[in-house]
Amino acid sequence: MSNRDKKIMILNPAQREAITQSPARLEVIDAMSEIGPCSVAELARELGRSPQSLYYHLEIMVAVGLLRQTGSRKAGKRDEALYDMVSDHYRLAGSGDAAEDVRRTLLRFNSTVFKLTERNYRDAVTHGLPRRVDQRENIYLRRQRGRLSDENLARFYELLEEMGALLAAEVETKPTNRKPGRRRAASEPHRYALTIALIPLEDAPEVSEENGALHAASDAKPRTRRAAKKPG
Repeated sequence: MSNRDKKIMILNPAQREAITQSPARLEVIDAMSEIGPCSVAELARELGRSPQSLYYHLEIMVAVGLLRQTGSRKAGKRDEALYDMVSDHYRLAGSGDAAEDVRRTLLRFNSTVFKLTERNYRDAVTHGLPRRVDQRENIYLRRQRGRLSDENLARFYELLEEMGALLAAEVETKPTNRKPGRRRAASEPHRYALTIALIPLEDAPEVSEENGALHAASDAKPRTRRAAKKPG
């Protein structure tokens, strides 16, 4: 059972630095969000990694307060530590953070998230996971430009919450004791990763109808031409 804080946790600079440095740490958060408190061995099986590759990341995440050790249990003749997230919800920055710090954090987080997304996508294609399910592909990639009013932006976030709820709905039914290497049964829900980026764009600059030149800011002063000197 998880004893995570239910309030949104605003990350401090050390926590932001830790979580944006490596895609592996985002994978740890993803996995623990799904399976709850776990040992390093369980986390390694969930991520398809060796336990040795995770100790360093867990040590840093515990040190900065992103994770905590929640207890221990017997594993054969030895005790193994159990780890969990401190909160159910993390937020990268708060309203009191300096604007430049927020910009740097967002850019680092963007780079880390898309590295992990690209790796997941490449692995799925390489291992032949894409397939058709009831006339729909189970892999999806889309880019679209458009416009959103404030009202429709709110609706957009409502739809995001619905998608998140769909992904989380069958977590309790997932097989927790499946041995590494055993194929997923047809009745078991498949695991998916979802990455969404909503990015505000600058309005395109105006174009002169006369010569196609781009206009600068509306308050920019027109450049004057120097008169050519007459020969003396």
